[in-house]
Amino acid sequence: MQLNSTRYGWAIRGASAVLVGSLFLDLSSSAAWAWSRSRCTSDRRAFTTVGRDPKTCSAIGFRADTWVGSSSNASASDVNVAGTVKTNEGFVQPGTGQEVDIAIKGVPTVVVDAVVVGSVYEYNMYRRARFLPPTLQPDQHYVPPFDFSHRVPTINYWFTCYHIDPGTALPEVPQAFDAPLAGGAIFAAWMFVHRRRRRESPAS
Repeated sequence: MQLNSTRYGWAIRGASAVLVGSLFLDLSSSAAWAWSRSRCTSDRRAFTTVGRDPKTCSAIGFRADTWVGSSSNASASDVNVAGTVKTNEGFVQPGTGQEVDIAIKGVPTVVVDAVVVGSVYEYNMYRRARFLPPTLQPDQHYVPPFDFSHRVPTINYWFTCYHIDPGTALPEVPQAFDAPLAGGAIFAAWMFVHRRRRRESPAS
């Protein structure tokens, strides 16, 4: 009976040690993640992601959007959107690293859904409408995440995803188009009445 109690006591101690070790690992991982998150976040407007490296609109959930961007730190554009890369002049470490600014240059119904700005190991993704064109016009100062020395680095790649809003893109019916319709309706009614009177009048 004493032997069984001893074995039972060792089992309890072993289970407790495993539990304490697991809690320690969880806390350490959480602390490391929080430190990494605070270290990388160069712009509170953006969502910072470590490791994953998207290069297309479909990779971030905008499969039907149009892509404009660069696999380096070059400026790029199409007929609707232009992205300009230049020295960082924003509110985070101005004069250090690079930023990209997005301008709508085509139809006024262009809506930017996301801007991704990457460094070597992380990227910032801007998805909130109030921080994107057309709501926020350039310069928006989109920057990549901090590097390991906690500085805004040179842009490694960037791209933006946009669509044209079909609701606001529909043309309005011009006012001049309504007048012929009304005139045609009046003329048709006059012809109907005129023919009816001719039928009802006695033959001369």
